[in-house]
Amino acid sequence: MGDTQYSRSTTCNEVQGITGDYMDTEDYMDTHPKLATQRGLCQPLGIIPISRTDIMPKPRKAQVSLDATPYYHCVSRCVRRAFLCGEDTHSGQSFEHRRQWIEERMRLLADIFAIDLCAYAVMSNHYHVILHVDQKQAEQWSDDDVIRRWHQLFTGHPFTQRFLAGESLLKAEQRVVMELATRWRSRLMDISWYMRCLNEAIARQANEEDQCSVSGNPAAFLSSRAR
Repeated sequence: MGDTQYSRSTTCNEVQGITGDYMDTEDYMDTHPKLATQRGLCQPLGIIPISRTDIMPKPRKAQVSLDATPYYHCVSRCVRRAFLCGEDTHSGQSFEHRRQWIEERMRLLADIFAIDLCAYAVMSNHYHVILHVDQKQAEQWSDDDVIRRWHQLFTGHPFTQRFLAGESLLKAEQRVVMELATRWRSRLMDISWYMRCLNEAIARQANEEDQCSVSGNPAAFLSSRAR
């Protein structure tokens, strides 16, 4: 790369990102030690471009590894200045009762999922949860247990409804039930499904209360391994 592409000297102790911003090489070495070594930053001289893969977020399936740790910290935030709970200082309206919605929903999901709620904090426009994925518990459930748990949250499938009612099923129908039980078992120890079942319920209640069809309440969330 030619020096003319940069507005600063190539001897400065900085690293340039793809947006044109700069990062001190010592910070870069702290946050990206392996890449820093590969790029010769043991002696921090010169402007080194940060590749797009260095700063792009990883998909959640790449972040969650139960072999590494079963504990995860998740954060979900409202958008469009919507209030999750607390008091809106602009309008004076109180949303504190929504805190109870969240706590009750968390307790319900803890009884259904193979995910323990270790700690939580509900703020005015976002909340934090520390989750523990109990994979062994989910693996010990029978197919009947899995289906009953799933039906507490969703309608399920006509075959699984008949299965729980004790009706006789054809072999092909039984195979469908077993396949669904396997799929649902996996979801019942998945933090993405846990957060989806938590956020969607709260968003629906809040939207109904606000008489709003466009949600500003929590939906997406961030997750990281708890340390």
